[in-house]
Amino acid sequence: MQPVQWLDFAESIATAIGHSESPRDADRRRKQGRAAGLWTKEVPQSRGLVDLILAYAAAGNCLKLEANDVEIGTVSIAERSPIITDSELSLYLTYSLFGGEPSEKMIQMAYRNNIQRVICTGKWLQLNIGQVRFGSLIPQVTWDGQAAKLTWSDPPQVQFGSDGIFGLGILRRVTNTTLSSITIGRDYGDFETSGVIGWGLPRLRWM
Repeated sequence: MQPVQWLDFAESIATAIGHSESPRDADRRRKQGRAAGLWTKEVPQSRGLVDLILAYAAAGNCLKLEANDVEIGTVSIAERSPIITDSELSLYLTYSLFGGEPSEKMIQMAYRNNIQRVICTGKWLQLNIGQVRFGSLIPQVTWDGQAAKLTWSDPPQVQFGSDGIFGLGILRRVTNTTLSSITIGRDYGDFETSGVIGWGLPRLRWM
């Protein structure tokens, strides 16, 4: 698993929000007897990383390191804040080998494109239904026995609609929504939001 795949996964999550449904479309679904948000957005090349997230959560926020099917240590994301520049994201990992004292190592992940740069630097990412901005980049990961839940100390914000004819962004401000969490199951992922009512976010399908 290459470190840059973490950025690819974050990009896929962010752009999937762009497939949200407007209140008008959601209302049409309800009138047809179909609940809003019950369609799926496929997330390409996500299966391997999802398996790692589930293993990480189930083991109490660490991954086991093995050699010839023998556990030799663990690795986890360090509490130290990541370093974010205009060209790359640097994360600190904590390693413990053969029961020894933990040590830190920094890994650097170059952005593949401008979307990843915008996500990491905390700017608004423009989507076809509005925009999304990430606050704290690294989520907290918890495990309920079947699925992992990702939450943030400073959760992502989503605003729907356009700036309007005067460029005031009034609709965006009144539709401001907090992305409270993402539940990562073995086959699907689900968004949980607080704020605006009526917009439907897609269910994520891991591929």
